Amino acid sequence: MEVSGGGAGAATEATARRYEFSETENLIIRRTGGRTKILGILALAFGIFLAVLGLFFLALGPVGVIGTVVYGGVSLIPIFIGVFFIRAGNALEGVASTSGTDIPRLMSALESQGKAFLMAIIAAVVAIALIMIGIIAIPRLGDSREMAYLAAQRSDLRNLAAVQEIYYGSDNDGDGQPDQVYAASFEKLPHFQPSAGVELTLVEAGPRGWAATSLHQALAGRGCVIFDGAVSALPRTPGGRSAAMPGDVVCD
Repeated sequence: MEVSGGGAGAATEATARRYEFSETENLIIRRTGGRTKILGILALAFGIFLAVLGLFFLALGPVGVIGTVVYGGVSLIPIFIGVFFIRAGNALEGVASTSGTDIPRLMSALESQGKAFLMAIIAAVVAIALIMIGIIAIPRLGDSREMAYLAAQRSDLRNLAAVQEIYYGSDNDGDGQPDQVYAASFEKLPHFQPSAGVELTLVEAGPRGWAATSLHQALAGRGCVIFDGAVSALPRTPGGRSAAMPGDVVCD
């Protein structure tokens, strides 16, 4: 009796495993598989778009690197989701294109689809985390970048002050006596080179004093000023600030 019962159970299981869906059921499965693949293709295209967009951030300098990292990391998420959903769609379409093994293939396809949805949930959490990191990091990096640009201007103006003092006490015209006049142009200071991106302007220079301003090509609306000795007018930054004491560097 036990042997007979086992044989009947095995036969029932074999019949279930060899179940063939009807044409209507296969049509529904094909449509479901096709829609799943379309969802995967859209996710894949969106991920590629984010990756390309991230490359454009490289042109923005240090801030752009953070943008590239964030967009590059986020772009991997829809790309992986797209691959999983395309595979799940192919598995579903495979159920309708075979005969005799529809149930096992359907179970495998549903498992693939479940993995795709699980991947989507995990990806959403990771994407939110990356976006939050970007929101926090980019403004801070922007502030650090501006401080670095202003620091470069301060350093260049202080170096200019030292070079001007050397020029003032040097014999630049070859008469054997110190000139006791400040350089009125940078052509007279050939060994002085400002930092990359820094633009210096000598607004006044003579025997009694000199004044200069600075700007940075990557920093709009903010600059620094310096003067030494007696000048006809105090130099002002783009924000309207001026130095209170000779030799002081003041920035916006």
